[in-house]
Amino acid sequence: MNRKILALCDKDNRYTCRLQEYLEEKESFPFSVSVYSDIESLSKDVKRGLISGALINDGMLTDSHEEIENIINCENVMLMILGTGALKWGRAPIIRKYRSGETIRREILVCFSDYKSRSEKEGLIMDSSPSVAGHRETKVISAYTPIGRSLQSSFSILLGQLLSKKYPVLYLSLEPFSYLHEYTDRDGGNDITDLIYYMRSNHDRLILRLESMTENIGGLDCIPPARIFSDLQEVSGQDWVELIKTLSDCGLYEYLILDLSDAVNSLPDILRESHLIYTITRPDTVAKSKLMVYEDSLKNMEYEDVMNKTRKLEFPFFKKLPSDPSSLIESDMTGYVRELISEDFYD
Repeated sequence: MNRKILALCDKDNRYTCRLQEYLEEKESFPFSVSVYSDIESLSKDVKRGLISGALINDGMLTDSHEEIENIINCENVMLMILGTGALKWGRAPIIRKYRSGETIRREILVCFSDYKSRSEKEGLIMDSSPSVAGHRETKVISAYTPIGRSLQSSFSILLGQLLSKKYPVLYLSLEPFSYLHEYTDRDGGNDITDLIYYMRSNHDRLILRLESMTENIGGLDCIPPARIFSDLQEVSGQDWVELIKTLSDCGLYEYLILDLSDAVNSLPDILRESHLIYTITRPDTVAKSKLMVYEDSLKNMEYEDVMNKTRKLEFPFFKKLPSDPSSLIESDMTGYVRELISEDFYD
């Protein structure tokens, strides 16, 4: 199935072409983008049923009033206004023109995910994004250890960054107090628990919401981690498993990396969804004791399959790692993780 078309309509052809190029560079962006410099041409394609959404410069709203009315009255077209917001047109959402391409991309996706019309019910706007990216088997890679201060998050992020040089990868932190939050907080924007909420409330629009929430750190796509500890604890294990399966089935990513902690409910069930699990160990007595108790618990609960998927890692000594996760790839942990990838990942 072909992608639906998002129309960019602005007399500033240079601007629209640059925005078109940016949006279409995003592999998982669920629309093809067409550029229009006049309302009349856009209106003709709307009447032909070719357009799913239109982002129109507010300076063009008075150029062809009748044609604009034709567009806004078309139930199958999501109308968005590009401009300063000084001029209103019905209930059409405003997307400010001079913002980053990434911000505009997110706002477009939020508009579509919130949009309710007959066309959505008939599946004309959103084809549930798997058809956008094509079929791709997503492999779930988890990192979990009962041992504290293990460098698990640094390892997980760096693993994702290196894999993302060749594959599309999504990283999810399920830690209660993730240091990644400092680098992904967009003025109190959504976090991973909000993604769970969208999955519960409107499963069909989850992938558009996912796209609008995605951040990128050092080339790795990630969802901002939970800001509030209690929000993370309130998510059931069943919800986590459903989210993992949904993200795996959507076909957007080759690898889904889960940075897990004891704060999540039904941890063994989440681990069971993994293709490969990395468990970091240390040679000291306390670490060995914790690992033994963890493995005994898995056996007693009949999760031996989790142990069979697990590879234990005992890190060598690394010099001080950078605090900024986007700089991890410059650390001396990189060589270790590259060697691990060559052993565990293959085409």
